[in-house]
Amino acid sequence: MIKKTLGVLLFLLAIAGKTQVLYPDSYLVDYNKLLELQNDSLRKRIMVNTANVSPNEYDRTPEWNAWGDHYQIYTGGESRFSVLPVISSFGFNSKYPRSYNDGPVWRGKGMNADINFGFRGHFGMLHYTFAPVVYYAQNKDYPRPNGAASEFSYPYSSKIDWVQQYGPEAVTRFHMGQSDLRLIYKKLTLGVSTQNVVLGPSQVNPIIMSNNAAMFPHIDFGTDTPIETVIGDFEFRSYWGIMNESDYFDDNDRNNQRYFQGGGAYYRPSFLPGLSVGATRIHYRDWKIQKFALSDVFLSFADFSSNKDSLSSGSVVNDVYDQMIAINLKWTFEEVGFETYLEFAKNDFSNIRALATEPEHSRAYTIGFIKVFDLGDNKAVKATYEHTTLGQTRLIKLRFSPPYYLHHLAPQGYTEGGQLLGAGIGPGSNGDILMVNYYFPQGMYGMSLQRIRFNDDYAFAAFDPNGDRPFDVEYTATLKALRFVNDFTVGAELSLSNRLNWQYIKDNDVNNLYFRFVLGYQLANLAKQ
Repeated sequence: MIKKTLGVLLFLLAIAGKTQVLYPDSYLVDYNKLLELQNDSLRKRIMVNTANVSPNEYDRTPEWNAWGDHYQIYTGGESRFSVLPVISSFGFNSKYPRSYNDGPVWRGKGMNADINFGFRGHFGMLHYTFAPVVYYAQNKDYPRPNGAASEFSYPYSSKIDWVQQYGPEAVTRFHMGQSDLRLIYKKLTLGVSTQNVVLGPSQVNPIIMSNNAAMFPHIDFGTDTPIETVIGDFEFRSYWGIMNESDYFDDNDRNNQRYFQGGGAYYRPSFLPGLSVGATRIHYRDWKIQKFALSDVFLSFADFSSNKDSLSSGSVVNDVYDQMIAINLKWTFEEVGFETYLEFAKNDFSNIRALATEPEHSRAYTIGFIKVFDLGDNKAVKATYEHTTLGQTRLIKLRFSPPYYLHHLAPQGYTEGGQLLGAGIGPGSNGDILMVNYYFPQGMYGMSLQRIRFNDDYAFAAFDPNGDRPFDVEYTATLKALRFVNDFTVGAELSLSNRLNWQYIKDNDVNNLYFRFVLGYQLANLAKQ
């Protein structure tokens, strides 16, 4: 039996092609963005960013691809089965957990390891991807206040399932990761998936949907690639899913799940080259709080009024659903390798009059730019700057505004398995990041500088206006490198974080050292050996 299984595996490897899946926190994510900016002939998605590169997205070989065979584009074609590269990493956090935009993976204090692997392919219109992740976290204890909801939850609010430590022992978990099963017919797609989705143009801190947590199991329907018309390209995607509570929030089995419905619609006008605009809107609520109506299936397209008080007629209830909506803008100037973008979000229901008189109510935004310097000989530098603000404005003194990702009738908030589905810096926070990466045919070198001031919403409420103001602020410097060695990919990342007034305690300053080693291998090449 073992010999037969090995024989089948070797046969599959022999016929397999090499393709990529954009795992969260992978070096491939940033490189894929560079590839789009360097190839104006590619049919690019507008603002729906998934882990899979669609076979319809790259219908031709990119003119610029510094990494060549190390970044294989999945074009479908005759390849019914393709082995994905195995990518593993081993890391260490010295003082406290630090884990951003890494999907299902949790990187706690101490040693951490994860491995991504799998395969993908298609049978006619049916496309499949099996790309799970297995991860280990030593999950060592560290000084922290007990959580407001449980010992391991976020200590500054009881209305969010934001895990700060996954229990008292080491954690080993399997997650389906970037797996999905979908039908693709011309420009449309229908899928069942656990794949991470980023909606909007933001690179590091998308406000509505990011790579920060595992994606909940969901069904999606929309465009696979933009629909092209005389007036421009259109793209939309809607999602229906179940958000799950972690094991470290409460002991109430009746509130373990929340219903999610949302999505985005985006437009790239033909008469304004490079411009893309659109909107993202999501709703979530406790799964059992109330019976469902037909309107629950189409909430993203429902009435935007905040004055409804009943679902009996199919209207949206302000107090049952938490809503977030974002207006997205991206302008790309391909001839000079420059892109600027904005995500402007609202965290509450508003009518037209309220928007006109109080536009700053419950607002948040991410703004940034990307600049590519083409150095010739398949070498380029990509610089990215991004600023995010999630904190409440002064209007909070006159009109209540709930913190982002919290909701009183869905006490777990906007989370999946204990991690935030939106911006990883968390509710009430603001931050800046500058990243500069140098790409060349043999790999890349990079550096970044980041500042995060955590949860101003809590701080402004807790501090004495006439006393000390120990804001919890973190400054992080990161160096990274990646090299291709035959069929291997070898990478390393080193970060030093200086946390000032940690846990809002004056002069409680700590340093966290984070190190990660990455090793990848193209399994398909085993057939050559």
